[in-house]
Amino acid sequence: MKDAETRKLAKALQRAHAGETAAYLAYQGHWKSLRNVDPVASERIREIQDDEWDHRQAVQWMLKEVESEPNGVRDFVFTVIGYLASFLCYIVPMKWSAYGARVIETIGDVEYKELAELARDAGYPAMAVELEFMGKTEK
Repeated sequence: MKDAETRKLAKALQRAHAGETAAYLAYQGHWKSLRNVDPVASERIREIQDDEWDHRQAVQWMLKEVESEPNGVRDFVFTVIGYLASFLCYIVPMKWSAYGARVIETIGDVEYKELAELARDAGYPAMAVELEFMGKTEK
């Protein structure tokens, strides 16, 4: 049976997994909407999208480490949110899309710092180091 700290970590990792899914999809629309307008920015945003996928995969591995799995309902809701954000990138001004991306990254940075602390509290120091690193790439 998992202790309270590990259960808390698992729930937080489920939230992070769903968030990374939404971010990945949102960035997909962001870079594609810019590819004909600003190819350099578009390519950089595509690289950020790749980072989001890598983070999602890492979080999935971490969930297995704590004997848990993604929350299907939360993932579905955040997938819808991600597709909506992706679609909006084609119809809102570019600066709004950029602002949305900054908000996503700021939330991700804070979330990964909190996750690292939870991992440390639950007895997963190596996971905490990885989560801290992931948070730094969110900036």
